This record gives sequence, C-alpha cells and structure tokens, in this order.
Amino acid sequence: MKRLLLALIMSLTICMTFSACAQKENDTEETVEEESKTESKKEKKKDKDKKKKETAEEVTPEVTDKDTEKDSEPDVDYEAVYAPVIDRIRTTIENGFDPDKEYANIPTGIIEQLMYADKNEMLASFGYEIIDVNEDGIPELLIGRNDDYSEYGEEDRCYIVAGYSYDGAETYQFLEGWVRSAYWWLGDGNFFYFGSGGAATSIFGECYLDKDSKNFIWKDYYFSDDKSDGTIAYYHNTSGEFDASASDEIDKTGEEFWELANSYEFKLLDLTPFGGSQVSVVWADDVVDESTEYISYEPENTAEYTTHVLFSVKEDVKNFKIVELFTKNIDDDGHIEFLYEERFKLDMLTKDKPVCAGINFYGSIPNNGFMYTDKDGNDHLFVIDQSGKDGSLYIWEYK
Repeated sequence: MKRLLLALIMSLTICMTFSACAQKENDTEETVEEESKTESKKEKKKDKDKKKKETAEEVTPEVTDKDTEKDSEPDVDYEAVYAPVIDRIRTTIENGFDPDKEYANIPTGIIEQLMYADKNEMLASFGYEIIDVNEDGIPELLIGRNDDYSEYGEEDRCYIVAGYSYDGAETYQFLEGWVRSAYWWLGDGNFFYFGSGGAATSIFGECYLDKDSKNFIWKDYYFSDDKSDGTIAYYHNTSGEFDASASDEIDKTGEEFWELANSYEFKLLDLTPFGGSQVSVVWADDVVDESTEYISYEPENTAEYTTHVLFSVKEDVKNFKIVELFTKNIDDDGHIEFLYEERFKLDMLTKDKPVCAGINFYGSIPNNGFMYTDKDGNDHLFVIDQSGKDGSLYIWEYK
C-alpha cells in the first residue's frame, strides 16, 4: 500500500514537471514570436522613415551659403553707386582738355579723345550703361561710344573705354581701353579686344569678365610677332598672355589672320549720353518709314535744303519746343551767346509718338535747338549741331 502511494506521488510529480516544461516552452515560443513581430514592425517603420527622408532630399533644393547671402542682401541703388564716376567723367568732358592739368581717375580713352575732339560732340556721342555683364547679380558700369562703321562696309559697334564694378563698399575699375588697346562689345557679356604694338605686332581676341568681376577670362587670344629669322608668325592661346613660348603657332597667312579678326559680330550698347538730354535727335531718313507713326512739323520757310530729323524719348517729357537760334555774341574764347524763338510746341512729347520735323541749317554756327521740362521741373535748352567729320548729328546743352 505504501509502495502504491509512493508510486502515485512520483507519477504526479513527473506529470507536473512535464506540464510546466511544456508551458514554459509555449510561453517562450509566444515571446519569441511577439518579439519577432515587434522587430518586424520596427524594421518596416525604419524603412518607411528612410524612404521619406530620401524623398524629402530629392524635392528639397539645397540651400547654400551663397543663396542665404543673396536673400539677405539689401536692395542697392546702383545709379547712386556709380553717380560719382559718371559725374566725374561728365564734368571732365564739359571743362574740355587742359594740357597743364594732371587727370586722375579719368579713363585714358576719354582724355585721348578730349585732346582732339569737340567737347560738345563728345558729350553727345560718349555715354554709359549700367548692365550686369557677368550675371552675378551686381551690375557693372560701362563707358563707351556707339560708332558708325557703315562707310567701311562693316557693322556698327560700341567702343568701350572703361568698365567699373562694385564690391559692396566701393567702386573699382576693371577695364581700361584706348585706341591702341581697345575693347568692343560683342553682347552676352563678351568683349572683343584689339591691340597694336607696332607694324609686326597685333593682338585680338574674345574675353569675358569672371564671376569675381576682377579679371578677364579669354576664349581666344591671337597675336602676331617677329621670329628670329625676320618673318612674322601667328599664335593662339586662351591665357591672354603675349608669350610665343606659351602659345600654339597657327598655320595662317597674314590675310587669313585678318579675316579671322574681322569675323566677329559686334553689338551696340543702350548708352545714356553724358550730354544728359532725355530727348534724342537723329536724321529721319535713317529711321522713318511708312509704318512709323509720328507728329509732323514743317517750317514756314521750307526750302530746297530743308532736312528732317526725328525727336524721340524713352520717357515722356513736358513742354517740348523746337526753337530757332540766333547768335547774339561770340567771345574771344569762341563761346556763343544765343537768343531763341519758338517754332513748334507740344505740351507733352511721348515715347509712343515722336516728332518728325523739317529744319534748316545755315552755315557753321548752329541755328536749331529744342527745349523741354524734366520731371524735377527744370527747363533745358539743347543745341542741334553737325559733326564736321562725318556730318552726323549731335546735341549739347546750352547753359
């Protein structure tokens, strides 16, 4: 009996042990399964977050320090920035050339022209444009003159004597041009350069201003130079250096060299003349055709030699008048004192409708002019003159 009871107790103990082990094994399996599910969810969430991040990086533009600087830059009045340079050059031209004076901070090309040209003609022909040459967001100031090359069978071009930029604190000059070291405008930020160092030495090429607005980068730089055997050789590089040893000698004749120099296409700048007139005057035959809408004026004493000019504006001006000038006095220095009589008047000369007027020129002393009132209420009288060199029109302000 005792043995039977002992056997029963041992059997129950074994059963309970197996049962507990089985339960523990089940609990372990469930825990592992639950942990596996949790890890799987975490992995999925991690993958999802990673995809979101990658997508965000694809669609979000990169913000650089340069962009931040650009956004934070204050508006700059570049007309005011360059005004001292413009006024300095204008005043120099108005005063005429003085051989006893030392000129500082005036372009060599301006002084060179002022030595020989009429100052009033220079005020009308030379001008400036504020234009972003290298598209860096900071416009440059270009000083130059649009030249007529039609008599040579070539396209008109803009001769540039100076270029200025601004570094946020002060203006500085990056271009200096004169007759024997000249720059012309090609458009789209490009310049044509031509230099001469003697009968055997000529230089030409195309360049553009770097993003720092300090130096020129050369697309092409061609030059000719003497060789040791006395012949002339032709070279090319993109460094802008006059150095035969650092350049490629090109197989061209002198004629081919000059054909290459004449192959460039020039552009004009939209210059504001130093003369300062808001009204421009050109020969009507050069610009007027059947499609041109204009207001017509003919003088009472129309003669066979009556010619026609076109008065136009970019912005409307008040109290526009065409006047006839009469010489009152000429002093010992050749300065003329004028009287004037009104011949035609408009309350407003508008940019949409220019005036085509008949005028007569008598002799070498100017006898035609025009007047207008500017936006500040100031009245201006300009004299219409003709160039003794090529017969082109130019205007100068009578003060």
